Amino acid sequence: MSVEFRVLPTPAALAEAAADRIVAAARNAIRRRGRCFLALSGGSAPRLVYPLLAASPRVDAVEWSRVSFFWGDDRAVPPDHAESNYGVARVMLLDHLPGLRFNDVHRMPADAPDLATAAAGYDRTIRRILTPLRIPDRPQLDLVWLGMGPDGHTASLFPGASTLD
Repeated sequence: MSVEFRVLPTPAALAEAAADRIVAAARNAIRRRGRCFLALSGGSAPRLVYPLLAASPRVDAVEWSRVSFFWGDDRAVPPDHAESNYGVARVMLLDHLPGLRFNDVHRMPADAPDLATAAAGYDRTIRRILTPLRIPDRPQLDLVWLGMGPDGHTASLFPGASTLD
């Protein structure tokens, strides 16, 4: 696998490139096997990208009824909270995608009272949906969108945190 780093001149250019990458990944997965499995991110970049995906020409370029959505992380807040990654995605993107079936939106239960149990349940949900389509015990998403915070964190994994061990 090769790794490519691209530096773009502005946040708007980054948003355009990210939206195009998401559309290409979705179209490719749907063409290959009829479905796309996509994990969304949180942070500031999605707030720039979601409106691009929800508008022409990109919104018309994907069969959204064939896309399943997941999350790489979320804040431990209710889905209607301003910091909920799911909530932002719902308002800015998901509510605007034609043909999207909400049983294909798999929200991380980040507002559950017992987050460890909720995380284990979310893991089971992902495995139940993806494992029959892939190598057993190795569910794979078509695209996992990870942002990076100014302190270098991604998917709520912070530099120096014990969770990285």
